[in-house]
Amino acid sequence: MRSLTLVAEIPPRMSEIYMRKLLKIKNYIREEIGINVSLVVVATNEQPKLIVNDEIINLNESFTNIMKAITRGLANDLSDPNFLDRAVVGAKKEDE
Repeated sequence: MRSLTLVAEIPPRMSEIYMRKLLKIKNYIREEIGINVSLVVVATNEQPKLIVNDEIINLNESFTNIMKAITRGLANDLSDPNFLDRAVVGAKKEDE
């Protein structure tokens, strides 16, 4: 099984909201995409962000947009042309 490390920087005053979102992202990637995920969380006073494979993603984005950004890099690694469509279609259902 492939693995992926997510590094999140979140403000302590809203940590509960962002932690729920991060766990939802982690579980979705693990269960729906089949990739083992490690999550590292750091407190910061800056804007909340997620760092995945050198890409910085704003955690205030919708679940679908975050998953698009994460899976964009994974699609190239997995060499599956339909991977991005499958992953994002499932993520849109999670937004609803």
